[in-house]
Amino acid sequence: MPEWVRLPMLETYVGWCTGRGSTCIHAPAPDRPEPMFAVAWRPGLVACARCIHLTVLRPGSRADRRCDCCGRIVAGIEHAEGIHPGRLQYGALLYGWGACPDCVPDNRAVDRVSQRRR
Repeated sequence: MPEWVRLPMLETYVGWCTGRGSTCIHAPAPDRPEPMFAVAWRPGLVACARCIHLTVLRPGSRADRRCDCCGRIVAGIEHAEGIHPGRLQYGALLYGWGACPDCVPDNRAVDRVSQRRR
């Protein structure tokens, strides 16, 4: 996993574990085992399963089409250019992110993009 995914996820996790991060109103804590959710587009926020709606973007909005790596706004899936969603789990924390076709960490996808440009 590239560092643009790993480092913000770890910062969120450490902030949550040390009490410096923000949480949903249920105040999930690392010492109470339950699945927790965080996303690249809401840095530092950790939400429980009941509050996962805090991590959802309006479908098709500019924020929903923004790459979490480079910040580019893609045209959208209706124009055959969407954001590739990804998830990374660390302990009880599930961290979501999205990447444009140029930044997606899957080497096969990167190779397909490179071949289209030639």
